[in-house]
Amino acid sequence: MKSDSKLYRFFLGKRGTIGVPTVAILIVLVPFLVFGFFFKNNKRENLANNPVSTRVVIEEISSVGQTRHIHYHLQIKGISYDGSGRFLKGLAVGDTIGVMYQKDNPANNMTVYDYYDHGDDKWLIIIILLVAVLGIYRWSKTGKTNNTIEIPQDRNAKCQIYRTSKHYIFLTVYYSVASKPIYFLSHDCTDSEFEKTMFDCLETSVKGRYEDMKASELIKAMKQQSWRQLYLNSTMCLVEYSSKEYLGDKLSIEVGKRRKDGRGFDWDSSRSRSFDMEETDWRQTIGIIRNILDPTINETD
Repeated sequence: MKSDSKLYRFFLGKRGTIGVPTVAILIVLVPFLVFGFFFKNNKRENLANNPVSTRVVIEEISSVGQTRHIHYHLQIKGISYDGSGRFLKGLAVGDTIGVMYQKDNPANNMTVYDYYDHGDDKWLIIIILLVAVLGIYRWSKTGKTNNTIEIPQDRNAKCQIYRTSKHYIFLTVYYSVASKPIYFLSHDCTDSEFEKTMFDCLETSVKGRYEDMKASELIKAMKQQSWRQLYLNSTMCLVEYSSKEYLGDKLSIEVGKRRKDGRGFDWDSSRSRSFDMEETDWRQTIGIIRNILDPTINETD
């Protein structure tokens, strides 16, 4: 089922978000169906402990969508009790049918065919299992793509990532200028830590406040001796996240290639990557970014 189809979004919502579909499936529908299943079985068990059979006249046949039900009344010791049951082909108002009721509680009653036929229970179990599977599947998908950023019109979230001999350095990029906040992570950080830091940086780039910094102030904030030392002893990439109404969520990675004179990086277009985040696992992109920054894998001149 495609993630942009109406059926997919009706049941599962937009991929990468935990929305009403997940809440409805996991919190509302499953408990509701389970309660209905046990309520019906408890009603049947109580009736089975002290059953009495009788016959009643069908007084009404109602319809809800494609489902039809019959309605009747029991008269027990001068007291009237309501009752209803599934409609069976051939039944009509005025027909007489068998009914079972609980002797000490006639309000607990059902038609003979509902009492002996457990077919509805099987369908209810199937529905409960199906809804639970849909909920678990939806939750697993949100677990893979649980990061989303609200991006202002005509803005892309950006961050620049360096890998030095000591750690990763995440720079917040406002439009095209890098500034604070700056984040640091060790090489042995987990993918989850890397992902969270990257998204904090990306989100700040479109929601935070830009602080104008001179190049000398920025390199000092990055805890580096000089820009030349950084260029000569690091790998770098630019991560850009965009969300467009008709194009969906995209993540692009521009890879820096060190200049031969050691005075900066050029963009290596042959190694640039782009991902449709409605179809891509975030964990996969994190692994790709970390591989790009690995000096034993990164291709430099």
